[in-house]
Amino acid sequence: MVRQGSGKHVAMYIGSLCMGGAEHVMVNLAEALFARGWRVTLVTTYLAEEEYEVPHGLWRRIAAGEAVEGGVPGAAVLPDPEEGKSIVYALTPSEKRVPVEQISWRLSGEGETGMEAGGQGNGIARVFSGIASGETGGRLSAFRHRVKRLESIWKDIKPDVILSFIGKNNLMALLSARRFHIPVIVSIRAIPELEYPGRLMRISAEMLFPHAAAVAVQTQAAADFFTGAVRSRAVVISNAVSREFLAEDGSEHRTERERTIVAVGRMDANKRFDLLLRAFSRILREKEADINKYQLILYGDGEDRSRLETLAGELGISEQTHFMGRCQGIADRIRHAGVYCLMSDTEGMPNTLIEALCLGIPCVTTDCIPGGIGQIVLNGENALVIPVGDEDALTASILRIIRDPALASRLSENARRLRERYDPERVTEEWEQMLKRAMTARK
Repeated sequence: MVRQGSGKHVAMYIGSLCMGGAEHVMVNLAEALFARGWRVTLVTTYLAEEEYEVPHGLWRRIAAGEAVEGGVPGAAVLPDPEEGKSIVYALTPSEKRVPVEQISWRLSGEGETGMEAGGQGNGIARVFSGIASGETGGRLSAFRHRVKRLESIWKDIKPDVILSFIGKNNLMALLSARRFHIPVIVSIRAIPELEYPGRLMRISAEMLFPHAAAVAVQTQAAADFFTGAVRSRAVVISNAVSREFLAEDGSEHRTERERTIVAVGRMDANKRFDLLLRAFSRILREKEADINKYQLILYGDGEDRSRLETLAGELGISEQTHFMGRCQGIADRIRHAGVYCLMSDTEGMPNTLIEALCLGIPCVTTDCIPGGIGQIVLNGENALVIPVGDEDALTASILRIIRDPALASRLSENARRLRERYDPERVTEEWEQMLKRAMTARK
């Protein structure tokens, strides 16, 4: 059992720490709160194959071939009282059992166990809540089993406040915490229509969310999706930008940019990389010598990558199109790009666009947040905004930036002014104050 801290223990609940936008927000926030003296426990359903690194995480996936014994998912075995270590079995999304070494506490200099000075403990703990489908029955039965599993976790770790992320997780967090009177903040990270599709999900949210301490959303448009009872609990909090996208290297004074068009994101149908490939093929047909020297550089991976590579070949642009896959240090890789493009049909909050704006890259974006993109950018001032799915507008906007250095310079300068709004210290402060309000209301 993880020992109880002293009044600032937040449990953060999500499906896994896979490489997604909500997961990125949660990991960064967990580290930021830990640095501010909070005790933090991450509760995830699964252990994903690829996950964000948590520098202060107190767990380690055990490599194949390492000797482990016994255990069932979620149950600790092989405890070592001197080291505070144990082995648990987590489930992957495909329900493969994976052994994980955990450190729940350590001996202090005085021989006492538990928390260090300041209440931080020795790192960020993690609990796995996954239950194999063979143990749960049908969909409704599985939902009930998962709620009961969460109830046992809250009883064990005794958080002062719970912060949950995304869809059904928010519903289960509220249902499982109420018998313990633990305040729950639910966080909606996508467009609500997509996160709560269908009549049953919408009704469930409308019934349960009024019992939340707060409903964290990314735009006012997301808050307005709900009725007054839920809307009154909505708090708009922007995503923080990682420090690497705020660091200065002198590029803010640079007048010439690379002849590159870049995009970053998961390669799936919603992100519309195909739109950019077609626009780029048209751009290369322009007669100006400088334009046909441009390179298209795409960062990311996904189920559509192979199809997109084939499309690049069919369009005759393979030599000037570079599929980089997932890469570390994106900020340094794209910092001097000539144009950044976001082509998505829908977004909850486009983190990659915000990061590019904070770097000062001239950006083109679709109006991918109904009623919400204007909360990030002002068309013609700090970015160019085009209709969703409009290949002609995408082509024309990229060419405008390439051909008009004064426009590119103005967009770049104005985009950098967004840095203060998305500064991680400022955003963390907003989250922390919301968590403290929830804890105070409980008392």
